[in-house]
Amino acid sequence: MNTNTNTIAQQPLWSNEMDWTAALYKLRHVEHVKGEHGFSLRQQLSFSYLLIVATHGKGTLTLDTGEHRLSGATAYWCSPEQTFGIKAEDGDGLEVYLFHFDMYIEPSVSKGERLLHLIEEKRGEQEIAVHSPGETAMLCEAVMDSYASEQRAERFRRQIAFQELLYELMKEDAPPADGANSAMDRAKEHMERHYGDSLTIDQLGKIAGVSPKYFVELFKKLYGISAIDYLTELRMNKAKQYLIQSNARLRDIAHQVGYQDEFYFSRKFKQQVGVSPSVYVKKRQRKIAAYGAWTTGHLLALNIIPYAAPLHPKWTAYYHNKYRNEIPVHLSAFKINEHWEANIEKLRQSVPDMIVSMDGLHPEERERLEQIGHVHYVPQADLNWRQQLKLTADYVGEAKEADEWLSSFDRQVHSVRERLRPIVHNDSFLIVKIHKGQLYAYCNRGITDIFYGELQMKPAYAYASSAYSHKLTIEQLRMLQPDRLILNICHESETLAAWQQLRDSMEWQELEAVRSQKTYVIDSDPWREYSPIAHGRMVEDTLRLLSGNRP
Repeated sequence: MNTNTNTIAQQPLWSNEMDWTAALYKLRHVEHVKGEHGFSLRQQLSFSYLLIVATHGKGTLTLDTGEHRLSGATAYWCSPEQTFGIKAEDGDGLEVYLFHFDMYIEPSVSKGERLLHLIEEKRGEQEIAVHSPGETAMLCEAVMDSYASEQRAERFRRQIAFQELLYELMKEDAPPADGANSAMDRAKEHMERHYGDSLTIDQLGKIAGVSPKYFVELFKKLYGISAIDYLTELRMNKAKQYLIQSNARLRDIAHQVGYQDEFYFSRKFKQQVGVSPSVYVKKRQRKIAAYGAWTTGHLLALNIIPYAAPLHPKWTAYYHNKYRNEIPVHLSAFKINEHWEANIEKLRQSVPDMIVSMDGLHPEERERLEQIGHVHYVPQADLNWRQQLKLTADYVGEAKEADEWLSSFDRQVHSVRERLRPIVHNDSFLIVKIHKGQLYAYCNRGITDIFYGELQMKPAYAYASSAYSHKLTIEQLRMLQPDRLILNICHESETLAAWQQLRDSMEWQELEAVRSQKTYVIDSDPWREYSPIAHGRMVEDTLRLLSGNRP
């Protein structure tokens, strides 16, 4: 037995303090136990770690001498050399999965020791909360299915499936099963992660904890689109990405997005997109450059990954993190067009087929940009973001993509607005920017159009202009009496120090929104960008903040 008190073995297996990445988990054996009322599994000794998951019915689990309730809402583990037994209760039968596994940790290399098999010294039962019983049941089935095969690849797959099951049970940030909306969100997220699998309404209903019929009705009510149409939309959007970003065969792409028949996939793609996959790829082989970060947000909404675009880990963090490997030519995004001469030179060398830029450039900058090739300008001041998107779509010949994106966005806004209504009621909002030691009542076109406009949030600060940044004192802030405060804090040392001092002050603590814990912190990205992609992210951000799912 390993008695090294510095190893992970000395902690409870399901401890929140444990670093899960420090251990390895290997599945030994799986049992799928079913039984009607009166069925029992005699008390027996476990020679490995054991994970016990009930997926159907109710029963009693005995761990050593303690008795525990078995149902779909909980799972249990026991240690090596601990005893366990199971008994079914009245009802329509009990269904339980038993996963026998080993846990390992790699000790310090300096000691030259080999990988050790751990046997935990601390005995005693441990209950695990099951946040999504339906998804957990599906993962149990996946492990069992792969375990039944003797093919080499499937033996490897069973270990991966077991890791996925452990992750589902271990993740600390999983929300509890607290109502229909969060349960439906989990089903929707499952679709977004597993769009390539053979999903059924029955499976999704299980994840949401509702009947298939009610799942269909509730999904359409919450998200404004049927579950089947949403899955098709997910698959087609992923197919577009694969078609553009890879040289994979059409058959392989079809399989990746959930279609076993490539000819059916092609027909479905043309029906949804308007052109065949081959025509779609041909249209997307153009080298379109985005001159300006906001332009990137318009092109991406049209499913066009720019050939060149401004990228920076701070100034355009979202685009940099998500698309830097797909965008061949990286222009400087330092501040706002700080390095425009270097960007134009880089564009000149890359020879794009088309450049899409916002207007308002300096005359010299504009003249040199147009020397490279054909430039389409999107008016900033004269058009709103929807009109800008449609104009950009006309430039690049993607009007249908613009209509589809806007329809999807409208569904998203309607869903979020309806879900926030019973949370927000008629509360008023004030967005405050904090820079160094100064507070500002802050708003821009995007916040006006989306937060106060589309989402219909009530402003606590009435001002005629759609964009403003007005100095505020704490006393003025108190007099405005906003029910909720949204804070944008500049990320530089002087501002962060001033914010810490302000947050600890009595004047701040006495604000009603602070006392009622209705303050929220937002990043400048995406709240300061005026583009479709940024606005979609702003809607998601608003739902996350106000529904209580804070990072």
